[in-house]
Amino acid sequence: MEECYLISCLIISWAISNKDSNLSNPVVMLLINRLIFLLVFVAFSNSIDAESSEYFHPLTNDDCSGAIAIPVEEMGSCQGITATNCGATDSEKIDSTIPEPVCGAYQGGDVWFSVSVAYGETVTIEGSMGGAMALYIGACNSSQLDLIECNKSPLPKLTFTNVYLADTNVLIRYWDIDNDEMSDFHICAYIDSPPNDSPNDARGIEHLNVCQYLVGTSLNATETYPGCVGTADDDVWYKFVATNESAIIEVQGNGTYDAVLEFYSDPLAEPLSCTNQTLGGGLESYMATNLIPGNLYYYRIYDYCPYTISPSDWTFTTCVYGGVSVPTNDECSGAIEIPITNGQGCLENQTNIRATTSLQETVFPFDPSSRDVWFFVPLTRYETLRIDFEPLGSYGDMAIYTGNCNEDGLMFIDADYTSFSAPVISLSYTNFQMDDTLYIRIGLNWRHYDVFNICAAITPPLNDECTTAVEVKHLPYCNEVTGTSLNATQSTYSCIGTAEDDVWYKFVASNTTAIIEVTGVGDYDPVLEFYSGCDTLVDFSCTDNSGKGGREIYEAFGLTVGKYYYFRIFDYWSPNVLPPVDWGFTTCVYGGASPPPNDDCIGAIFLPIGPFGPVPQLQCQMQGQQLRKNLTLLFLNLSLGITMVVMYGIPYLSIIMRQSRS
Repeated sequence: MEECYLISCLIISWAISNKDSNLSNPVVMLLINRLIFLLVFVAFSNSIDAESSEYFHPLTNDDCSGAIAIPVEEMGSCQGITATNCGATDSEKIDSTIPEPVCGAYQGGDVWFSVSVAYGETVTIEGSMGGAMALYIGACNSSQLDLIECNKSPLPKLTFTNVYLADTNVLIRYWDIDNDEMSDFHICAYIDSPPNDSPNDARGIEHLNVCQYLVGTSLNATETYPGCVGTADDDVWYKFVATNESAIIEVQGNGTYDAVLEFYSDPLAEPLSCTNQTLGGGLESYMATNLIPGNLYYYRIYDYCPYTISPSDWTFTTCVYGGVSVPTNDECSGAIEIPITNGQGCLENQTNIRATTSLQETVFPFDPSSRDVWFFVPLTRYETLRIDFEPLGSYGDMAIYTGNCNEDGLMFIDADYTSFSAPVISLSYTNFQMDDTLYIRIGLNWRHYDVFNICAAITPPLNDECTTAVEVKHLPYCNEVTGTSLNATQSTYSCIGTAEDDVWYKFVASNTTAIIEVTGVGDYDPVLEFYSGCDTLVDFSCTDNSGKGGREIYEAFGLTVGKYYYFRIFDYWSPNVLPPVDWGFTTCVYGGASPPPNDDCIGAIFLPIGPFGPVPQLQCQMQGQQLRKNLTLLFLNLSLGITMVVMYGIPYLSIIMRQSRS
C-alpha cells in the first residue's frame, strides 16, 4: 500500500506540474484522470482504514491554521511522529502575510506543525529527509506571524529558547528543498540545553554605547567548570568583540534567579572576575578594563544555587556597553570637593557609573568590592562636619578618612552602610588639627552602578547635649582628651558666665572619688559643672577659678562605683560678645584615693603652737580649689589670754599657727 500511495503522489505531482501543458489527446487525459482518481481513492481509503497507520491526511496541515501538534519529549528522546508532504501546496497562496523562508530554496509544498514550549525552556525540533524547516512565532491568518529562524541540512534541526515571558506555541514550517520530492518524513521535538551551553557555542552580544538587554535562560544548561561562588551546574556563555578599552557587563536575574557573572579573556583560562554582590533578582555589574578593541571576550552566567534549589524564574537579562573613561573621582587623588556655603552644601545626582574598586584598604562594614568614588571637604580647626549619604534606588556604603591620598597617607575614621531600615546614613568628624581634610568614599554594593546624593554640614559637636555626652575613662592617672565647644548650643542655665556653647562628657566611676580637670587652649576660659545625671540637670558644682587658658579642677566625693556621672564645659564669655580665638580644651577624669583623715571636723589634726613665733608649716596641695590670696585668721582665747594667728595661701595650703600678744 505504501508503494501505491507514493505512486499516487508522484502522479498527482506530475499532473499538477503539467496542468498547463498542451495535451492534445483527450483519451490520454481521460485515462490519466481516472488512474489518478483510482490510485488516490485506493491509497487514501486504505490509509484511513488502517488502524496501525502513522500517516496523516496530506492536506490536514497544508497551511498554518491546520498545524499538527508535536509532543515535547524529555531530553535525549526523539520518538516524534511520521508525516508526509505528499500533495502539499504553497502556503503563501493561502495567506500572503506569512513571511517566506530565507533558506532551503523554498519552492512551496510545505506542511505545518506546532510545539508548545514552556517559559524559560529550550526545545529542539529535528526532521528527517533532506528538507528544510522554518520556525515562526505568532498567530496564523494574520500579519503577526514572525519568522524566527530557518535551517536546511541533511537532518534539519532548529532549537528554540522561550524567553517570551509566558508559555509559547511555536509553529514549524517543513518542506523539501526545491520541492522536487514528495514522501514520508520523521519529525520530533524534545527538551534541550540552551544553545549557548558551552563556550564553543557562546551567544554573541554587541558591545554598544548604551545597555540593550538580551533575555537569556540557563534552564537545563550543564556545568562547564565549577563556579567561583555557588554552584555552576547551569552555566551559559556569551561573547563580545570589544569596541573600546573598557566595557560594563550587566546581568539581572528575574524572579529569584541569583545571577553569578564571571568574565574571561579566554574561556580555557582562569576567569578575570567573579561577581555576585546581590541576591535573587538583583543586578550584577562588572566593569572590564584594559581591553584590546577588536579582541573577543567571554563571560558566563549561572544561578548561585544548585538545580535542587530552583529559582522561581530561570531567565535573566544581560548587556555589554560603555567605553568612556572612568569617573574623575574614581580614586582618592581625584576626589571632588563638596562645597560648603553658610555651613552646608550638597552634590545631588552623583553616580559611580564606570567606577572601579579603589586600591586603598578599607574596614568593615564598607564593602571592599564596591565600585567607589571619592569626595572631600577641607576643615578648619575645631569644626565638626556631618556627611549625609542617600542612594537613590539601591543600597550603599560610606567610609570617611583623614590625611592625604598618597600611599599609606589615609587614616580610616568610620564607615557605615545603608539598609531598608536606614536608607540615609550619616557620619560625623571633629577636626582638632590646625587644618585637615576629610575624604569620603562612596560605593554602591547592592546595585553596583546607581545615582546618589551626598551632603556636608558644619554642625554642633557630637556631645552638644547631655544625652549625647562623650564618654571618658575614669583612670588612676590623667589621660587628656581633646574637645571643643565651637558651634555648640546651650543646654541649660549657667552657674556662672554664659553657657551658650556647652558640651557634655560622662564617665563610669571606678572609685568613690574622682578628680575632673579641664584646661583651656589659647584664650579659652573654661567653666566646669558636675552633674549626677541628665534627668534633672541639677549641678553639684560650679568651678571657675582660673582665667583664659587656665585649668579648672573639681574633686567629686561619695561616688557610686559603676554609676555614670556627667559634667559639662563651656567658655565663660558669650560667643556673641567676646568669643575665644581658640575653641579647644583638654579634659580628663582620674584619681580614686580615699579622702584625707581630717576630711571632717572629727578627724582634725592637732597643731602645736609655738611661743610667740611660727611653728613648722603643715602643707598639702589643694587640688579642689585654688585660693586667690593669702588669708589670716585671728582667734583670742580670753580664758588663757592667748591670741592664735592662722595663715594659709596658694598654691599649697600652708598653715602657720603662733601665739601673739593680745
